[in-house]
Amino acid sequence: MSILNVNKINPVGGGSTITIAGIASVTGNITSSGTITGEHHGDASNLTSLPAANLTGTLPAISGANLTDIVTGVGTADSINTSGIITATHFSTSASTYDIDYLVVAGGGQGGDQHGGGGGAGGLKNSFRGEKSGGGLSAFMPIRTAKGVTYTITVGAGSGSSHPGHGQDGADGSASSIAGTGGFTTISCTGGGGGAGHHDGGAQGRSGGSGGGSGLTGSGGHGDNNMGFGGGDNPGSGYASFPQNGGGGGGAGGPGGNPAMNSRPNNNEYGAFGGEGVFSTITGTPTGYAGGGAGGSHSPHAPNSGVVHNGDPRAGHQINIGARYGGGDGGLGNSGGGSNATVNTGGGGGGSGYMGGACGGGGSGIVILRMATAMYSGTTTGSPTVTTDGPDTILKYTGSGTYVS
Repeated sequence: MSILNVNKINPVGGGSTITIAGIASVTGNITSSGTITGEHHGDASNLTSLPAANLTGTLPAISGANLTDIVTGVGTADSINTSGIITATHFSTSASTYDIDYLVVAGGGQGGDQHGGGGGAGGLKNSFRGEKSGGGLSAFMPIRTAKGVTYTITVGAGSGSSHPGHGQDGADGSASSIAGTGGFTTISCTGGGGGAGHHDGGAQGRSGGSGGGSGLTGSGGHGDNNMGFGGGDNPGSGYASFPQNGGGGGGAGGPGGNPAMNSRPNNNEYGAFGGEGVFSTITGTPTGYAGGGAGGSHSPHAPNSGVVHNGDPRAGHQINIGARYGGGDGGLGNSGGGSNATVNTGGGGGGSGYMGGACGGGGSGIVILRMATAMYSGTTTGSPTVTTDGPDTILKYTGSGTYVS
């Protein structure tokens, strides 16, 4: 092989093109202000700083094993960062958190004995959008949950209907709650307070999620401010004073009735109404929860003042508002027993109309969860009732259990 060593090659005749018919092997650098054309032979390991605009034709496949500083995503799991337009054929639905709406209702209180006050409803907390919660509050925020959190559901029992004894207060209901792992703040509702018994002329109703109604005299029990209202007060001053009725138990949505406000004109055969509860559509069906129990009444007894009592404008004369929300009716006319509240509504029981008469038991509580079906894990204990409403799945717990998000 011959070797030609030159320092410079110029085109013939002052032209602009140099043509090499064979293969030129260059061990140094080639500098050109024009265009170099031809076929490359070798591994191209020393080709650097090639202008992209001058690369034409089909490029061979390359390995990305040694590529660095390559952006592999457009954002985090919760956001996309862009100032332009993104066109995609698929979005992943594997979100790490989601919302759970809830309704928690505690067990209702029992009515008191002998013209006793109505039982107070169980406390109520509700997060379902656009609705009311207990104590006159708007709906709470839903639970924002991560996946894999275990929620323990406790459903409070109603007071039971065992007789408390002659002239005695009714029993209280039990609390309901949602407790979770990982620092979750427990959502808890207090059971309803029992209605006051006769107690030689009357007594104060018991406090609770919603307060029990007063006896023949005295004040209703207090309700917790964020879950229910107090029981009705009695303006009577003794055993024979008008109106001779027990006060109504408080409800989650309103206070129990005062006896004078709910008596029929010219007599007091009807006890005071139970307080109103809260309607919710969290299950997809409008349902009333946590109404107070009505107070029990004495035998008809005309007011000695001769004043006609026209009744509370919300109640009419004989209507027990609380019954629309699961509350029990009071015993009538010194001869009737109080009725039990509806199960799984948290309603208060009705007060007894006479000594030893039935004192209505409070209704058991309930816990309801609602979430997007796409996020529902299906992992539960306690056998909740599982239904759907539109895009959502609803879990209705009438007994204790768990849900794992």
